[in-house]
Order: sequence, then structure tokens, then C-alpha cells
Amino acid sequence: MVSTVFEQTMSLKESMWVHEELLNLAFAEEEAVLHRIKVLEDKLKILHKKREDFCLSNKDEIS
Repeated sequence: MVSTVFEQTMSLKESMWVHEELLNLAFAEEEAVLHRIKVLEDKLKILHKKREDFCLSNKDEIS
């Protein structure tokens, strides 16, 4: 009886450890994705600015 409870407790602890590691991996992945989104948003801002400048220069050339 006691050994069965002990085995179940150890199994539960191992299971909790696995879930904790999976959560840590998920949070690390989320941080990496959020960083990549930020980098891409910054690049997009630069491209929008270049597009705007290009459109303005074309208007000046056409006029």
C-alpha cells in the first residue's frame, strides 16, 4: 500500500516536471516569436517610409 502510494507520488512528480519543462519551452518559443515580430515590424516601418518617399519623389518628377 505504502509503496503504491510512493510510486504514484513519484510518477506524479515526474509528470509535473515534464509539464513544467514543456511550459518553459513554450514560453521561450513565445519570446522568440515576439522578438521576431518586433524585428519584422521595424523593417516594415522602414519599407513604408521608403515607399512614401518614393511616391513623393515620383509626384515631384511628374509635376
